[in-house]
Amino acid sequence: MKTKILSFVLLLCLAVTFSSCEKDDENRSINYTLISGTNYNTGGTVNVQQISNGVKITIKLEGGVEGMVHPAHLHFGTWDGDGEMAAMLTPIDGTTGISVTELQNLTDDSSMSYDRFLTFDGSIKVHPNDGDLRKEILAYTNIGTNAP
Repeated sequence: MKTKILSFVLLLCLAVTFSSCEKDDENRSINYTLISGTNYNTGGTVNVQQISNGVKITIKLEGGVEGMVHPAHLHFGTWDGDGEMAAMLTPIDGTTGISVTELQNLTDDSSMSYDRFLTFDGSIKVHPNDGDLRKEILAYTNIGTNAP
Protein backbone atom coordinates (compact mmCIF):
# COMPACT_ATOMS: atom_id res chain seq x y z
CA MET A 1 0.00 0.00 0.00
CA LYS A 2 2.83 2.43 0.86
CA THR A 3 4.39 1.76 -2.54
CA LYS A 4 1.13 2.67 -4.33
CA ILE A 5 0.76 5.89 -2.31
CA LEU A 6 4.40 6.83 -2.89
CA SER A 7 4.03 6.12 -6.62
CA PHE A 8 0.88 8.25 -6.74
CA VAL A 9 2.57 11.16 -4.94
CA LEU A 10 5.60 10.93 -7.24
CA LEU A 11 3.37 10.86 -10.32
CA LEU A 12 1.41 13.85 -9.01
CA CYS A 13 4.64 15.81 -8.40
CA LEU A 14 5.84 15.07 -11.95
CA ALA A 15 2.51 16.16 -13.40
CA VAL A 16 2.61 19.46 -11.51
CA THR A 17 6.23 20.04 -12.58
CA PHE A 18 5.53 19.45 -16.28
CA SER A 19 2.35 21.51 -16.11
CA SER A 20 4.28 24.42 -14.59
CA CYS A 21 6.95 24.22 -17.28
CA GLU A 22 4.38 24.46 -20.05
CA LYS A 23 2.80 27.55 -18.50
CA ASP A 24 6.19 29.24 -18.06
CA ASP A 25 7.06 28.56 -21.69
CA GLU A 26 3.77 30.10 -22.84
CA ASN A 27 4.44 33.29 -20.89
CA ARG A 28 7.94 34.00 -22.15
CA SER A 29 8.40 37.53 -23.43
CA ILE A 30 11.04 40.17 -24.01
CA ASN A 31 10.88 43.97 -24.36
CA TYR A 32 12.85 46.32 -26.58
CA THR A 33 12.98 50.13 -26.53
CA LEU A 34 12.08 52.04 -29.69
CA ILE A 35 14.57 54.79 -30.49
CA SER A 36 13.55 57.97 -32.28
CA GLY A 37 14.49 58.38 -35.93
CA THR A 38 16.79 61.29 -36.77
CA ASN A 39 14.13 63.84 -37.70
CA TYR A 40 11.45 62.77 -35.23
CA ASN A 41 10.54 62.94 -31.56
CA THR A 42 9.29 59.40 -31.04
CA GLY A 43 9.92 56.44 -28.79
CA GLY A 44 8.07 53.53 -27.29
CA THR A 45 8.39 49.82 -26.75
CA VAL A 46 8.23 46.53 -28.59
CA ASN A 47 7.06 43.47 -26.67
CA VAL A 48 7.66 40.03 -28.17
CA GLN A 49 5.73 37.18 -26.60
CA GLN A 50 5.88 33.47 -27.29
CA ILE A 51 2.66 32.00 -28.71
CA SER A 52 1.99 28.41 -29.67
CA ASN A 53 2.66 28.88 -33.39
CA GLY A 54 5.18 31.74 -33.46
CA VAL A 55 5.53 35.13 -31.78
CA LYS A 56 3.20 37.98 -30.96
CA ILE A 57 4.78 41.39 -31.53
CA THR A 58 3.14 44.37 -29.83
CA ILE A 59 4.44 47.83 -30.69
CA LYS A 60 3.54 50.86 -28.57
CA LEU A 61 4.72 53.97 -30.40
CA GLU A 62 4.89 57.33 -28.64
CA GLY A 63 4.87 60.43 -30.83
CA GLY A 64 3.03 59.03 -33.84
CA VAL A 65 0.84 61.30 -35.95
CA GLU A 66 -2.84 61.19 -35.01
CA GLY A 67 -4.96 59.89 -37.86
CA MET A 68 -1.96 58.48 -39.77
CA VAL A 69 -0.97 54.87 -40.30
CA HIS A 70 2.71 54.11 -39.72
CA PRO A 71 4.08 51.02 -41.54
CA ALA A 72 6.27 48.72 -39.43
CA HIS A 73 8.60 45.99 -40.63
CA LEU A 74 10.91 43.31 -39.28
CA HIS A 75 14.18 43.51 -41.23
CA PHE A 76 17.17 41.23 -41.58
CA GLY A 77 20.28 42.93 -40.13
CA THR A 78 20.73 46.03 -38.00
CA TRP A 79 18.49 49.09 -38.25
CA ASP A 80 21.16 51.14 -40.02
CA GLY A 81 21.92 48.50 -42.63
CA ASP A 82 20.24 47.78 -45.93
CA GLY A 83 18.71 44.50 -44.76
CA GLU A 84 15.77 43.13 -46.68
CA MET A 85 12.34 43.06 -45.10
CA ALA A 86 11.84 39.81 -43.16
CA ALA A 87 8.16 40.43 -42.40
CA MET A 88 5.56 43.13 -42.74
CA LEU A 89 4.06 43.91 -39.34
CA THR A 90 0.59 45.30 -38.70
CA PRO A 91 0.73 49.05 -39.36
CA ILE A 92 0.69 51.25 -36.27
CA ASP A 93 -2.40 53.32 -35.67
CA GLY A 94 -1.01 56.85 -35.24
CA THR A 95 -3.87 57.79 -32.90
CA THR A 96 -3.49 54.88 -30.46
CA GLY A 97 0.17 54.13 -31.18
CA ILE A 98 -0.58 50.39 -31.12
CA SER A 99 0.25 47.55 -33.50
CA VAL A 100 -0.21 43.84 -32.76
CA THR A 101 1.11 41.15 -35.11
CA GLU A 102 1.11 37.37 -34.75
CA LEU A 103 4.06 36.19 -36.80
CA GLN A 104 4.64 32.61 -37.91
CA ASN A 105 6.64 32.90 -41.17
CA LEU A 106 9.14 35.28 -42.75
CA THR A 107 9.39 36.47 -46.36
CA ASP A 108 11.98 33.74 -47.05
CA ASP A 109 9.35 31.11 -46.04
CA SER A 110 11.25 30.17 -42.88
CA SER A 111 9.30 29.87 -39.66
CA MET A 112 9.62 32.19 -36.67
CA SER A 113 9.58 30.96 -33.09
CA TYR A 114 10.33 32.72 -29.83
CA ASP A 115 13.71 30.98 -29.52
CA ARG A 116 14.63 31.97 -33.07
CA PHE A 117 13.56 35.57 -32.39
CA LEU A 118 15.99 35.74 -29.46
CA THR A 119 18.90 34.87 -31.77
CA PHE A 120 17.59 36.56 -34.92
CA ASP A 121 19.94 38.94 -36.76
CA GLY A 122 17.40 41.69 -37.22
CA SER A 123 15.73 44.98 -36.43
CA ILE A 124 12.29 46.59 -36.39
CA LYS A 125 11.73 49.83 -38.27
CA VAL A 126 8.70 52.12 -38.16
CA HIS A 127 8.16 54.53 -41.07
CA PRO A 128 6.17 57.79 -41.20
CA ASN A 129 4.01 56.58 -44.10
CA ASP A 130 3.93 54.23 -47.06
CA GLY A 131 4.28 57.04 -49.59
CA ASP A 132 6.98 59.66 -50.09
CA LEU A 133 8.42 59.12 -46.56
CA ARG A 134 8.53 55.30 -46.72
CA LYS A 135 12.34 55.23 -46.63
CA GLU A 136 12.60 57.47 -43.57
CA ILE A 137 12.72 55.88 -40.14
CA LEU A 138 10.27 57.21 -37.56
CA ALA A 139 11.53 54.83 -34.85
CA TYR A 140 13.64 51.69 -34.68
CA THR A 141 15.18 49.01 -32.50
CA ASN A 142 17.67 46.22 -33.02
CA ILE A 143 16.46 42.82 -31.89
CA GLY A 144 17.84 39.34 -31.26
CA THR A 145 21.61 39.14 -31.62
CA ASN A 146 21.73 42.87 -32.47
CA ALA A 147 19.95 44.02 -29.30
CA PRO A 148 21.87 46.44 -27.10
